[in-house]
Amino acid sequence: MHLISELSDHLKTVHRKMSEDKMVTKKDLSMIESVLFLQAIDQFAGKRKASEALSTSIDTINKYIDSLEQDLGIKLISSSGRGSTLTSAAQKIISKTAKIKEALDDIYNIRLENREIKGEVRVFISLGYASYMVPQDLSSLFDLFPELKIVSNTALDASAVNVRDIDIALTYEEIDDFDVTLIIDKKVHCGFFASSKYLAEHGYPVDLDDMVKNHRFITKHDSLLKKAIGAEKFERARINFVSNNTLAIINALENNVGIGIMPLSFALKGLVCLDNIICDIPVHYRLYANRNTKDIPRVRTLINFYKGIMDKLENPVPVPSLKGETMPIIRELANK
Repeated sequence: MHLISELSDHLKTVHRKMSEDKMVTKKDLSMIESVLFLQAIDQFAGKRKASEALSTSIDTINKYIDSLEQDLGIKLISSSGRGSTLTSAAQKIISKTAKIKEALDDIYNIRLENREIKGEVRVFISLGYASYMVPQDLSSLFDLFPELKIVSNTALDASAVNVRDIDIALTYEEIDDFDVTLIIDKKVHCGFFASSKYLAEHGYPVDLDDMVKNHRFITKHDSLLKKAIGAEKFERARINFVSNNTLAIINALENNVGIGIMPLSFALKGLVCLDNIICDIPVHYRLYANRNTKDIPRVRTLINFYKGIMDKLENPVPVPSLKGETMPIIRELANK
């Protein structure tokens, strides 16, 4: 017991030491300022010109340089009748300060970039795409670019809008138009889904034939169901609910209406994936941009924002395969 106590105390000490090592201290800040003064002496060829350029006194510069010399235990400045020059040790130090200055310049550029990112960006989002890809970080985007304005238009598909009137399009379908260019085509794999209550009342289908013969289906007008089960089985399937609205489809699934096709991540939202029945059909999430406006800073900023969201549209489990590979078992995950 004594040994365990000692080990616990040792681990706490190590953890505290590691935390302290990662913290920036007042001494670190003073060191950075001293090193930048040292660089200024070299850049302006002497303390007097450095003090004038930085609007500070020579006494202030001397105080920081003296403190740095004491901390490092080395001589940094050689003074003569011709002025102050840096020692070889000081030259070695200022060779490292370029990275500090680069980091500061990058920070200053954020302010300049933010001033450029302003105005209106016209975004088209297909119905359903909008419900699945809700941008959670919009507040942070507007915090960073307060003068940016998104004008969003949602419709069933891109045929409802003139692509020359938009800057960005988020769609399932392909857009074949010279004025737009494809930025990302993300495949998100799907499965057959139902609610736990529906399966409890109607049974868990043992295979595709059982599912088609004995179960109800929910589908969209432009359904993946026909591709997933084949034209012959599609004709025999009992399709009880059809909608062009993805939100309505999700609502019907959650309210025990029947079985529908959804991205595999819906297993993490409480629906049950019928993982013994292969659904080898992916959904395509496509991001397009107007060729004529895509390089305008505000449009490029929003393109990168949506690209970041699309990177999160991950396939949470191995893709079902028709080649004899083991099917992913995610039913237990769905029921948790």
